[in-house]
Amino acid sequence: MRNAIKWALHLTTYLITGIMFFPLLWIFLNAFKTEADAYHSPPLFIFHPVLTNVINAFGGGEYLHFLSNSFIISIGSVIIANILGLPLAFYLAELKWNGKGDNLFMWCLSTRFMPAAGIIIPLYVIFNKSHLLDSIPGMLIIYIAISIPFIVVVMRSFFLDIPYSVVEAAIVEGAGFWQLFFRIILPMATPGIATSSILAIIFNWNEYFFAVNLSGTYAGTLPVYLASFMTSEGLFWARVSGIAVLAILPILILGWLAQNRIVRGLTLGAVKE
Repeated sequence: MRNAIKWALHLTTYLITGIMFFPLLWIFLNAFKTEADAYHSPPLFIFHPVLTNVINAFGGGEYLHFLSNSFIISIGSVIIANILGLPLAFYLAELKWNGKGDNLFMWCLSTRFMPAAGIIIPLYVIFNKSHLLDSIPGMLIIYIAISIPFIVVVMRSFFLDIPYSVVEAAIVEGAGFWQLFFRIILPMATPGIATSSILAIIFNWNEYFFAVNLSGTYAGTLPVYLASFMTSEGLFWARVSGIAVLAILPILILGWLAQNRIVRGLTLGAVKE
């Protein structure tokens, strides 16, 4: 009976994994089809593959422009968010150790609950009057604001998982806040920092709503570039799939290379209260 339940769970896991993976497989297959094959009904699983869509993505230079924007905005915003958010996360953890700071933490956490559609109009007006629309600095500001609460929430929990005896010993030795933070806490929190940073980069890389409303051809990211293929003439499935594969590939490689560090950071308490 136990073996039957075990095999049933395994089959269910593989089935769910296959269902989740199938859209990616279909995009990958369409990337190497002609437009006629991509629109063929019933769908073709056996076809003559072509590299036209991938080659055309690099040919005009537009893909590389939006790719560089995605790298600059996603990674740059997370670096700045870490500089600003890590000290705040440690300060909130220190307040928690002293029995304070829950209200401040909940205020920081509540910014993650805010619906993006509810603030896009005032943001657009502010950006328009500040000449930040469709600019790299403007997009960095948005993604820094998105990343800081996430990093604070994750890293505060991770800092709380560090034994307080270590902190007390450093305080007894005369360490101040910044000495304690840079010399003791940060080296111990490296797995958590790596985990929160990688996850924040992935979230920023895939973010679409703010990017499509506050940027355009100059500071747009890859999701904006993909959306530009939805025209009045229709959707070019094969070409979009080719660019989508190229857009997914960098972040897929990052996740694959960092999977062990992500799992280690999560299991060490990066998302536990």
